[in-house]
Amino acid sequence: MEKVIIVGGGLGGLLLAILLERASLDYVVLERLTVAKHPLEGGGVIAITSQIQPALKQLGLLDKLKEVSKPISRITVHEVEQGGGKQMAPCGVIDSTFSMGRPELYNILVDQIPAEKFLLGKQVQEVRQNDKVAICRCTDGSSYQGIIIGADGAYSTVRLSLYHQLKDAGLLDARDYKPMQYEQQALVGMTRPLEPEQFTLIKSEHSDTRVLVSQGGKPFTVWCVPMTLNRMCWMLDQPLAERYDCPDVEDFSSNQQRANEMCAAYRSMQSPLEGVLLGDLFDMTPAGTMLALPREEGMFVTWTHGKIALMGDGSDYSRQYCKGVRKQ
Repeated sequence: MEKVIIVGGGLGGLLLAILLERASLDYVVLERLTVAKHPLEGGGVIAITSQIQPALKQLGLLDKLKEVSKPISRITVHEVEQGGGKQMAPCGVIDSTFSMGRPELYNILVDQIPAEKFLLGKQVQEVRQNDKVAICRCTDGSSYQGIIIGADGAYSTVRLSLYHQLKDAGLLDARDYKPMQYEQQALVGMTRPLEPEQFTLIKSEHSDTRVLVSQGGKPFTVWCVPMTLNRMCWMLDQPLAERYDCPDVEDFSSNQQRANEMCAAYRSMQSPLEGVLLGDLFDMTPAGTMLALPREEGMFVTWTHGKIALMGDGSDYSRQYCKGVRKQ
């Protein structure tokens, strides 16, 4: 079998690499970042649901992940009409789901991959193929040949290269001409360790997740998920006035500006935590670690061609918390 070239060392690419490692198949991961491990400050929350747990157990990872996570005991939703009262929705009980920080998950997966197969600083510039070979070329002048897997996220260089070639050849499905779009943006953060006596939710060995849905003149939704190490992961979702096209290339240059604008707009709003404003959560989050992200949405038809294949990327991250929910 030809060598598998995994473009992108995110969670999907790492998990695929671990599967290939366990199967003793030849592969390499090309990651554009220059550091292998992520700092624990910042990053969002990942819900490990019952659907993925059997695979993680088979790979010998489930117990490691549980050591740095909390089982989600329930989700409580508060609905607020701005200018009116607060109403608590029925609680949901989560079946066999646990939450952990994205950096912790990433670092554990990285530890499963031999360093010589995880190549850093490899920004893929283009991917080309003919009847015989598929090759990806990096900005540092290196190139790699084999079966190419595009695991490089929603703004995939592999997908763009593949689609451009198929379009030029008249082989691209017309539905894949459309850009991704977004009509919501999210602000995501992880607080520094908090005082358990002040924030009683984090004292429990379980994660009692709280959600606030605010309707009215400035609608928004906020999630607060108690984490290990006495931290609180939070996510603010903001609907936008119109729908926007996403650029071909992901642009983080305005992240700090967008984060500051969202903080300023929602600082005085109530959070799902009793007596805690959103501004308090912002202030408890280490400076520079918040991410302002568009909620991209896009449905693609073409996923494989020749020796190139693409991996999908979820577009509605908040739904991961709700899988397996049943009403009390």
